[in-house]
Amino acid sequence: MGSHTLGISHCRNFQNRLWPIKDDTLSPAFSGMLEMICSNPTLSDISFAQNDATTLYFDNQYFFDIQSGRGLLKIDSEIATDPRTQPYVTAFGQNAQHFFYRFSSGFLKLSNYKVLVGGKGEIRRDCRFINS
Repeated sequence: MGSHTLGISHCRNFQNRLWPIKDDTLSPAFSGMLEMICSNPTLSDISFAQNDATTLYFDNQYFFDIQSGRGLLKIDSEIATDPRTQPYVTAFGQNAQHFFYRFSSGFLKLSNYKVLVGGKGEIRRDCRFINS
């Protein structure tokens, strides 16, 4: 949890939260901004929005944003309200050092998993789908 503190997402990855029915977990100002950015559906593969307000910095701003209705992806909004993850969102928003420690600990654990190489694994061209 917290990887979305960096980067951007293309409109095609979240436009279903705007049309045909607006996702009510988005703040009105945030959804209005996203509607402007993603207003042209033919550009949904190249138009994008920032994952959080400080997209170039690894910080805990993401956790403030998702608690304020500015979760870009559906999962961002869900972890802010799910009773299993909401306490972590609050704690990480209140204490950046705690977030950094927990994130780095989880990252190290993940890096110890055996990476699939050659024909056993793949680097996805689109993270939502297995390559065909």
